[in-house]
Amino acid sequence: MLTAECSDQLLCFFHSLNDFYKKFLKLEQDKHAILLSGKLDQLDNCMKQEQAFVLEARGLEQKRQSLLKKAGAGEHSFHELISQTEPSRQSAMQKVYGDLSSVLADVQQVNQKCNELARIKLGYVSHVLSKMENQPELKQIYGKDSHLSGNPERTFSRKV
Repeated sequence: MLTAECSDQLLCFFHSLNDFYKKFLKLEQDKHAILLSGKLDQLDNCMKQEQAFVLEARGLEQKRQSLLKKAGAGEHSFHELISQTEPSRQSAMQKVYGDLSSVLADVQQVNQKCNELARIKLGYVSHVLSKMENQPELKQIYGKDSHLSGNPERTFSRKV
């Protein structure tokens, strides 16, 4: 059984983790909207923010492991901790567990959609570049230096 102090620390931590992933979900939803709109110039900033979130998530994971080790529950999952929490705090832990599970499932779903859209857009760009390589009249329109193996910034950006 976790002490009341450890239970409170873990509960507070999981609330902050839930808030963190809600913000990350918003970023993923923004990225999805950017991919849908085709405004790929906005994607670079979004990717930078995502990298910062990934670094912060690593720090939060280290904090989680530290709290669990301090509580003597180093190898337990969040779900397993609920039954070991101070009884008066178990319902709050159960609620934050459900909220966090839901947010994480949403993040995964939106991320999968983003990955699929990115694959589709990259496929289209590759198709257009391939057509340009094989059709001289398109090279005259878009530039003679555009080719698949060259510098992609000359014609199309591959930042997706």
